[in-house]
Amino acid sequence: MTEQASPSFERLSELEAALHREQALARENAMLRAMIDSSQNPAVFVADPLDAGRFLYVNEATCHHFGKSREQLLTQHPYDCDPSVTPERLASIERQLREQGRVSFESEHHLSSGRRVPVEVQMSAFQHEGRPYVAGYFRDITERRAFESLAIEVESANAHHAESERYRQLFANFEDCVLFLDATDEGGFVIVSINSAAERSFGLKDAEAQGKSYYELFPPSLAVRLAAHHHACVQSGKSLRHEEVFSHPSGDRYFNVTFIPMKDDEEQIYRIAVILRNISERKRTEALLAQRERAFRTLAENAPDNIARYDRECRLFYSNPQLEATLGVLHGERFGKTPTESYPDGHFDEYETALKQVIATGEMLDVQIALPDRGIGGCYHHVRMTPERDEHGEVTGVLALGRDVTEQKRYEYSLLDRVEQERRLSQFFNVVPGFFYTLVQKPDGGFYVPFASIGIRQMFGVEPEAVAHDITPFIALVHPDDIESLFVQAETSARELKFGYIEFRITHPTKGVRWIASRAQPQRTEDGGTRWDGFMHDITERKQAETVLREGEQAMIDLEEKLLDLYELSPVGIVLTDMDGHFLRFNEAFRRLCGYSAEALKAQDHWSLTPPEFENRQVEQQEALSQTGSYGPCEQELLNQAGTRVAVQVSGTLITGKDGQHYIWSIVEDITARKQAETSLKQAHEFTEGVINAIPDLLFELDQEGRYLGIWTKKPELLAAQREALLGNTVNDALSPEAARIVMSALREAAETGLSFGKVICIDLAHGVGWFELSVSRKNGTGSAERFLVLSRDITSRKQMEAELALLGFAVNRVMGDAFFLIDESARFVQVNDQACHSLGYSREELTCMTVFDIDPDFTSERWGKFLSGVKAGVLQRRFKSRHRSKDGRLLPVEIAAQCFLHEGKVYDLAIARDLGACKRVCPRFENVLKQ
Repeated sequence: MTEQASPSFERLSELEAALHREQALARENAMLRAMIDSSQNPAVFVADPLDAGRFLYVNEATCHHFGKSREQLLTQHPYDCDPSVTPERLASIERQLREQGRVSFESEHHLSSGRRVPVEVQMSAFQHEGRPYVAGYFRDITERRAFESLAIEVESANAHHAESERYRQLFANFEDCVLFLDATDEGGFVIVSINSAAERSFGLKDAEAQGKSYYELFPPSLAVRLAAHHHACVQSGKSLRHEEVFSHPSGDRYFNVTFIPMKDDEEQIYRIAVILRNISERKRTEALLAQRERAFRTLAENAPDNIARYDRECRLFYSNPQLEATLGVLHGERFGKTPTESYPDGHFDEYETALKQVIATGEMLDVQIALPDRGIGGCYHHVRMTPERDEHGEVTGVLALGRDVTEQKRYEYSLLDRVEQERRLSQFFNVVPGFFYTLVQKPDGGFYVPFASIGIRQMFGVEPEAVAHDITPFIALVHPDDIESLFVQAETSARELKFGYIEFRITHPTKGVRWIASRAQPQRTEDGGTRWDGFMHDITERKQAETVLREGEQAMIDLEEKLLDLYELSPVGIVLTDMDGHFLRFNEAFRRLCGYSAEALKAQDHWSLTPPEFENRQVEQQEALSQTGSYGPCEQELLNQAGTRVAVQVSGTLITGKDGQHYIWSIVEDITARKQAETSLKQAHEFTEGVINAIPDLLFELDQEGRYLGIWTKKPELLAAQREALLGNTVNDALSPEAARIVMSALREAAETGLSFGKVICIDLAHGVGWFELSVSRKNGTGSAERFLVLSRDITSRKQMEAELALLGFAVNRVMGDAFFLIDESARFVQVNDQACHSLGYSREELTCMTVFDIDPDFTSERWGKFLSGVKAGVLQRRFKSRHRSKDGRLLPVEIAAQCFLHEGKVYDLAIARDLGACKRVCPRFENVLKQ
């Protein structure tokens, strides 16, 4: 026996902890996303470079900037709001992103209100799961443009004093830091003025800053970089922009630094304006976002469960590798799609409905779905859907975590089948000298026996139902000295999940103390309990024999004559051998088992009766004897005189004789009957599975209320609804009122008489109307609640054929004006129509007992023989005239049209007889009409 694998409590705890971590991370990500969504500055977006930069994500600031909803923006591209983004410019931006990783530029957005707004745009490229994306942000620079325009205006006016005053007034309350620097005679740059924002940032008054250079205000490395950009601005004569990091006691601060050249009337640069915009908060937000995203993806992409995230429109924007492996899809294949768009076959319609419910209600929801069969069998998953919220508590999407529960579902279905299998196998259990059982220990420690064969009645004096829910009646019979040992061994078996063998005593109500042996294989149940499937049998006789052997090894030899009767009459074999296996003494039971005479058996030894494949087991028994003084019990085979293998269970004890030599007393028990019972059990299981798989009809198990408890079919298209939708519901929920009434009538009839046959119901199926014939039988031994097995045979084709035959019969009997006869090889009428009965005056019952010779005086048996000869020669159609004699003796002239055919190897004649007398009566009247 091999140890069966099952999930441990530790593994369940790990999965539960992982789920809590995922939920906590999901909440943190929801908070982070809410922070970005609600940010008023800057406007953040994520774009798809593979789809001409289509927006994949925008925050609230972006929506507010454009005056559009998030749903509208997620369908648009950059060129929809920025006409300057031509295909050529878009290609240039993508090239810079590939080469440099980031790009910044100024542009102009056309808003829905018709207003045009200058913006500063910064974008960065990144890879996620092998796919490129672009993340970026933009700011409205209308105010900065106004400042630049004013600076140019002041420069052109060449009013330096007024200019300085106006600058101070303009930038006194400007939120960005502004520095004005003039060139010195030595070629350097010194500050001439700073605004109040710069005073607060650098802790320096305007008067204190005047006349100082970069090197006097900033650390050397920073001063060198600023001076270099300053020179570049002077050399190019154009504004320059870059990012800088300023060290600060409270931490590094990040600034977007812009150098603006100021020119006089002769286009000579006389001053540089430096604008420093604090972007530290944005940098920290970006870093936090990246950190949280990395943490989430690390956890999600290594999680053993399926993880997916959906937006408010139920569109997928993230799935971990485990989910993609479960569904068998490539990465990104379903991104941007809803479940119903990815699976238009309707398999995930209920799943999408659940997503919409979570988004609408904001409440967590647990659902169970059946995944499509990808050739490895269907599987079931339990999915927990958790709403993701922003900082205002609004639902922004759904985090879905799924766990495979296929094994649990299969176990549940197997339990539904178990009672029926037990009933079918009961005929095998009745002949077993013991009983089979299933013992279950619940997680709370309680025990019950959901199945026990009828042998428990003989062995323990209790009924199977008495221990079906509690083993107290069983424990009450166990010998007080063995109860503790029994529970200890059960605990060890449950912990190690290894095949176990236990011997204990019971006090039988009428038989007294009996020894019981139990062997069972444990396995873990889905709820964390333990289940043992095993077999118990009475070993009292064997234990008595062992007791006799163990009651003093030396005393055994001295008193063996006194115990001879018990020794000889023992139903199990007892044999004494030396250490080489030679038979020294044996009882009659052992001799009969071997099939030899006493003299012939003494010439044999242990090895000559052991098949070669069991020789290693004999060596193990010798080692056990040397270590513990006994061996067994163990099972093997024995070769008798006829060469037949006999299944036996052997055990033995090492003793020391009077001569000081070691000997072995062994007990050999014939277990052929038990092995045959085990084989029968296995065959019965195989037979049961084969029968169920071979049934072409629908098979249901219903309770007395018509509730579906089990469904077996290889044609699910014939079910009134999907199998999962039927289970747990009643026929009144699934069928039409008339069909449900017929089914319940059949259940009541089966409850009263045990069986119900022949009732027919009609069901509307996806491919049309279906007709089914019901066969219902009442199950036995299922407790107080009655259950029924219902075979539903598809008779749709038969009903269609019956309808066609009914139509044909109506046409032949009511519409056809000529007499119609179907005749077999013996000239007997097999079938006739109403016209034939009417014209001859006979009833249909009378005619179908007659032959052609009874109504046609001109058609003799010789003529019929020639007629059949012509058929065999290939003449299948004939037309001739004859006469028919009616019941009142009249002779009617007829014209016969005969058509012969073969059906199932027999010849039949289809004869249509037209009454020529009626034709003659009609013709004169017809001629008179023509003359008139």
